[in-house]
Amino acid sequence: AQNVAEAVGRLQQALRANPGDIAMRVAYGSLELDVALQKSEPQRAALVRRAEAELRQAAEWLERQANPGDAPLLAQTYFLLGEVASRGLNDAAKARALYEKALSADPQHPGSKRALGR
Repeated sequence: AQNVAEAVGRLQQALRANPGDIAMRVAYGSLELDVALQKSEPQRAALVRRAEAELRQAAEWLERQANPGDAPLLAQTYFLLGEVASRGLNDAAKARALYEKALSADPQHPGSKRALGR
């Protein structure tokens, strides 16, 4: 638990120093989701919302940039948003739409392929 808290703190500090690092923002959102899923309510809900906000911000930035080289990161971001919907919000329909969006960015994204095969 202390290592996770340290990792969260370091990522927060790094993001303050370099807010435009989208890959770091995605990593932070992913870590926040992992932490959230280990908590109970109401802390869980707040952390899920924070993870979702970080990941949405990253997805919006990646969409605006429309750089083909960012397709794997965009796919991972949508996959993680799908995980937020599925595991954090218990919204299967929203999760499915996000996994499909991930596959539209990268048709070979393994996590999204697995998620849609569940």
